[in-house]
Amino acid sequence: MKVLYNETLDWMDQQILIFFSQVPNPRPIPKQNSFALRFVEQTIEQAIIQKLVRIVSGLRASNLLLETGFIQEQAALSRIVNELQDDVCFLAIASLQQTAPKILTQYLEAFYAEEKTIEQWRAKERVVGRNQVPRRKILKFIADHSGPQQGDLNSDSAIVVGHAFSGYVHGASPHIMEMFDHVNNCFRTDAWPENPFRRGQEQDIWNYYHRGIIAFALATKAFGHDGTMEHAMAYLDYFERKSTRR
Repeated sequence: MKVLYNETLDWMDQQILIFFSQVPNPRPIPKQNSFALRFVEQTIEQAIIQKLVRIVSGLRASNLLLETGFIQEQAALSRIVNELQDDVCFLAIASLQQTAPKILTQYLEAFYAEEKTIEQWRAKERVVGRNQVPRRKILKFIADHSGPQQGDLNSDSAIVVGHAFSGYVHGASPHIMEMFDHVNNCFRTDAWPENPFRRGQEQDIWNYYHRGIIAFALATKAFGHDGTMEHAMAYLDYFERKSTRR
């Protein structure tokens, strides 16, 4: 599977390059005594690209954490990757609506907003975070507007995944106890390739690659690439056959 996963990551990187070639480049903007790079146009396509980049880097990091047996950290990262995939699906589906839905406008405003909480705190002002769209509303939008090709992106399954991995993110006791090495009677905070929970996570990561490919396929619709959509779905079929999981 490792060979197939690496091949899939390379395929995803290639798709990102294709998408990136069709949007304006990020530009430097003044920031404190230096500058920062930003997509000043703040388009939906630029948002999708940035989310896809995090999906791929998240999958690569997951591989490294699995190999070394840091299962808690890998599972927490899986929760992040899962939400990133939801975000791409939401953005792609929202971009296809005849009229931009209000939820999309709110999402993009929050996504592109600069972080100002530290400045607000230092100025003794009321700290106001980003006006983010609640996760449940994003999942509901996906479920309400998804076609049959997005079969495993329904709201209920996404909520279940979120709750199931919440314990790894927030450090619930049952999840932390998976770090206990009963043979040596100690908690393992170092690399632990022999972690007995590693195999289960290695099997589970297949789902994130699978959903990642679907997210890339939906992203092609936002860019208006019907031919590329067919290519992505063909790769999805290849991935399923090659992995012998479906």
